[in-house]
Amino acid sequence: MVSVLSADSTEAAFYLALGQHKTMVVLFYAPWCSHSKAVLPVWDDLDKAVTSNSLLGDIYMVKVDCVAEPTLYWRENISSFPVIRSYINYNALSIDYDGDRQFGAMLEHFRDMHLPYVERINEIDDFMQLQEKRLTRNRPFAIASFDSDDSLNYNYLRIDAACKREKRIGCFVTSNSSLSERLNLGVASLTMVTMFEDSAAVD
Repeated sequence: MVSVLSADSTEAAFYLALGQHKTMVVLFYAPWCSHSKAVLPVWDDLDKAVTSNSLLGDIYMVKVDCVAEPTLYWRENISSFPVIRSYINYNALSIDYDGDRQFGAMLEHFRDMHLPYVERINEIDDFMQLQEKRLTRNRPFAIASFDSDDSLNYNYLRIDAACKREKRIGCFVTSNSSLSERLNLGVASLTMVTMFEDSAAVD
């Protein structure tokens, strides 16, 4: 039996925690798997680093012994071991980690999944600076427009989660009606901006 600091989760505890934490990072492993055995000590160090970092301390880290919890890994579509998955923005989206299983790379990934990715803009000057900085790098960006801060908070989490998966796209949101009107953005819309064509609304 391998013993590490981060808690083993039962199926009931897993689904109770899911959606209660802004970022929940899970290691699905099998005790007999050599790759799982290799990553477990790194997981120890990551657990210590995350819980001691004031910016990352509210990331919830857990591991699942898939031999002890076969129904859980089946329900989560785990087909190989180990799988490291981040459930981000209160389970708005889940993203599997496919990078090096080294401490530094994994810690950076967890940080990226946890910290805000989408920026908020409220002034036309902000938009002009975005055009200058982003489009000259041949990188498109998306602007989401909402009619109130309440809807912005809900939709922000969903858009932030989606943009974390597609990091090639810069994502921004605004709830400033004057800015939306000046940029010809519809209410509750998502608009792509590129240097090759005019702004185009995205369904």
